[in-house]
Amino acid sequence: MNRTLSFCGLALVVLCGLGSAPGVVESQRSKPPRVLGEWSLDSKNLKKRTLRARKGIPGRVYGKPMVLTDPLGESTFFNGANDYVVLADPHTKGRRILPSRDMTLEAWVSINSPRRWGGILSCLQDDGNSEQGWILGYDEKRFYFGLATQGANDGDGKITYLKSKTEYTRGRWHHVVATYDGKSMKLYVDGEAAAESGAQSGPVLYPRATTYALGAFYDSNERYLHHGRIRQAAVYRSPAAPEWVRTRFDEHAALTKLAPNFGPDQPETATGKALTQEQAIDRAIDRGTTFLLKQIDKNRVADKAVERASGIAFETYALTVAGVPLDHPLLAANFDDLRSSIYGRKNTYGVSCYILALDAAIAQIEFEHALLAPFTDKSGKTYQRAAATYRDDLHKAVAILLDSQQDGGGYRYYPSDKTPDNSCTQFAALAMGVGSKRNMNVPFDAWDRLGRYFLKEQQKDGKKTEKRVVMQGQWVEGDEKAEDDHGDDEPKKQTPKQGDTGVAKNPKEYPAPLVGSEEIDVLQRGWGYTAAGRSWNMTCAGVSSQLLVRANVKKRWPAEDQEALRKSIWDGYGVLLESWSPTSSYYGMYSLEKVADLGEVRLFDTHDWYQECVDHLLARQLGDGSWPNGSGHHEVPRFATSYALLILKRATSLMTRDPSSVVIFTGSGGREKSQQDRNWVFIPELDTSVHAPQVLRTVRARPRGKWIELLASMCANYREEFRYELIPGLLEIRSKAGPKVANRLATQCLAAVVGAKLGGDVEYLKWHDQAQEIVTAWDDHNFSAIPALMEIYAATPHLALKRLAGRAFTRLGATEAIAVIAVDLESDQLDDREFAYRAIEGLSANSIPKFDAAAEAKVRAEQLAALKEWLAKQDQ
Repeated sequence: MNRTLSFCGLALVVLCGLGSAPGVVESQRSKPPRVLGEWSLDSKNLKKRTLRARKGIPGRVYGKPMVLTDPLGESTFFNGANDYVVLADPHTKGRRILPSRDMTLEAWVSINSPRRWGGILSCLQDDGNSEQGWILGYDEKRFYFGLATQGANDGDGKITYLKSKTEYTRGRWHHVVATYDGKSMKLYVDGEAAAESGAQSGPVLYPRATTYALGAFYDSNERYLHHGRIRQAAVYRSPAAPEWVRTRFDEHAALTKLAPNFGPDQPETATGKALTQEQAIDRAIDRGTTFLLKQIDKNRVADKAVERASGIAFETYALTVAGVPLDHPLLAANFDDLRSSIYGRKNTYGVSCYILALDAAIAQIEFEHALLAPFTDKSGKTYQRAAATYRDDLHKAVAILLDSQQDGGGYRYYPSDKTPDNSCTQFAALAMGVGSKRNMNVPFDAWDRLGRYFLKEQQKDGKKTEKRVVMQGQWVEGDEKAEDDHGDDEPKKQTPKQGDTGVAKNPKEYPAPLVGSEEIDVLQRGWGYTAAGRSWNMTCAGVSSQLLVRANVKKRWPAEDQEALRKSIWDGYGVLLESWSPTSSYYGMYSLEKVADLGEVRLFDTHDWYQECVDHLLARQLGDGSWPNGSGHHEVPRFATSYALLILKRATSLMTRDPSSVVIFTGSGGREKSQQDRNWVFIPELDTSVHAPQVLRTVRARPRGKWIELLASMCANYREEFRYELIPGLLEIRSKAGPKVANRLATQCLAAVVGAKLGGDVEYLKWHDQAQEIVTAWDDHNFSAIPALMEIYAATPHLALKRLAGRAFTRLGATEAIAVIAVDLESDQLDDREFAYRAIEGLSANSIPKFDAAAEAKVRAEQLAALKEWLAKQDQ
């Protein structure tokens, strides 16, 4: 699909106030347009597989959209993964109820997940240069109205996407109306004119065949489903006047005053503020982990079509990486099961996933050991002793894997199978990488044969591409600066990336294979499942495997072979760059992550691969925490969820890193780090700094012993003015950590941050949001925020919040706040009086009269009178 050209029509958009068309008489201004189809999405009309129509044709319901109730009535929630309604397929079946020229589209809608191509009502085809039909939808920030007409037809159609100038608010109700009168497109949001264009004219240009859909952007080769609620939708055969649009909005304007509602997903804070991406990922991982554990408790095996040990090993790998404690009964049972069964049939997938799971288990043990008992053994023997049982199992599994490698270097399901395939070989390569990292004596010959196998399997020729990848640390246009983001006083050192595949070594051992890339030819040469053909997934498999080969053969290959390996990697990138489709399957995303992590790739051409994968996964997670079926083999919800956990965990955990590079722990002399980044907290008794977000996550997953002690110390040593940042993480611990001691400590820490014990989560989160508003104002030097900060100061009884506001007033030079602060000079609390006087003193340009906050009431009254008189003169 090529929509770049179709947005050229936006150059014609006039974002101004919209009046009625010339010649429209007053009686026509309020006349309702003629209805073609009208649907109320409530329990009366949504019946199993049918959406009844108030007028027009009924719809066929797909998925399981859910009817929700709010204080003003009912609506239907669409999960964004498999919920939508087909009104006519093909659309020609509903020709009589589709507008031929003049039209009005109307909907009451809320949006959970911003999407590039969100759909509310659609009847279109937008495929490359072929653009016909119409759509009412939304992108990442704004609503849009797309339309193709015969007057703008350039041979195969041309759609104008008219975008609103106003942005929507996620989770809130919005009224959206689009109109077309044969020569002018108009868009309204919440009763107000939002955009207008004259780029289209004449009758609607419909495609030969497409789907008329509700709750989707739906054409012959794409389906982007709505994630959020729809209350009402309608299609009319005439253009509505602005007065009618305003009247329709006013009828239900109270909907827009309701608090944000995200249905069963509820991906927001209790105060209605949007989660940060990191918080959203954490929540998605928690929900996915809970789903997977429940399913394992019901049935140990996910899919009978998958070899038993392979399925158990893969889910065990995902759960361990997600941070489930090794002593969790279900996870421990899985490891016991694998320990007794994995060595029998020697299935390549099973053994490889078992190796990856063992590596994650060892890393979990080492991680805790590294943080809670800082190591001094430079040889690493302390780490080896920390996970002896898992290391013994790992040694056996790696030996079996190496024994299964075919003479030609590849792998198949079982050692007796004759023809290798690149999927099995990819998993084996990742497991061999673990073996090398764990010093399991993976011989050079094994890597040598593996590398030559992939050289032989790769396509021999391909088209040239001018696109390139952007490496981590490589400057691109738009970066704030080309240098590292370290402060001037911090030593220039390479900090490990957050999140890893568990097989990459120190980046210094991976000299970028793309240096001088503008001077070399890059061809599109990829891999297929076997020697024939080429696919995205298998090309990812080939590139990631060759990156591992490169790290392990190093300079032991002859120069011409090293050049062939470099060329192999480059040309594999060429395929990915030119056939970009990262989210076509879960396996494809998983494989792409391996390519990007091992190759230290930041961007593929202009594509932020990680952001695209995260956006896709967060939008598709279902209400029960699972991810829906994928397009790859055996991508049933349990395996889909396992893949999603592994992909998302890259951003939120460092469990699978080599312990010597775990960035939660800086080592001796970490005070400097904590002074430059407040996420790093210096712990005096350890003489080191710890990474606060990671400590919070780990305590939530494993709330015990020394972790709880470390949490208390971290909270006490966090920079006072920013302690509010700990509130969401502490609330997560309090709600999800099992032991009473962890719950009690989290409550104590919350009270210490706020300065008082509050009623519940909502109160704490409101306090957090107010603190964040204050800090953001002083960080941004936002002088317009001063009145709002004064309101917060006047309304809060909490001295900690007043201190934050006082600092903001001083930073912003807000002398107008003195009057609000002065009220606390008469407080019954000594701390309030002392702070108020110091704050006024700091804001005043001149010396102010003495005020002893600790003096007797009579003395204070006299001093206060003199101070008030002085302040009054300053205002004159």
